[in-house]
Amino acid sequence: MSVQQKIARLQNFIANNRALAGVPFGFVRGSPITPITALSMLQRGENVQEIIGELAKLGIDPPTLTNEDWVLAEEYYNSLLRVPKPSPKVYKISESGLTVEQCLAHIQARDQIGQSLVQANKSLRYEMAKRMGRV
Repeated sequence: MSVQQKIARLQNFIANNRALAGVPFGFVRGSPITPITALSMLQRGENVQEIIGELAKLGIDPPTLTNEDWVLAEEYYNSLLRVPKPSPKVYKISESGLTVEQCLAHIQARDQIGQSLVQANKSLRYEMAKRMGRV
């Protein structure tokens, strides 16, 4: 995600979460920062890498997807292909769904839809890990 995208995401967060805009969420050069100060600093180009690191911890950025995430998501969709037909529609975009084959093609192409599918798979694995911790 580019710095401009981070700025836009922070602006959107601040506009939609006024009560949280002034809440400190991290540190830059030993000083607490809020979404408002982070936005201001990014717009001025100050301490960009430190702010990016703190935003990643906060979760304002989508987590970085590793090659392992892509491989695991691809294997998940391959396993869905092995399920007896008819295959379910698994992803809703406007009025239509994607087939498992289409999902797999997007993952293999590593395009934006594929990225969202891999992120969803990563979230699913995170939920599994949370639930395993409760057992």
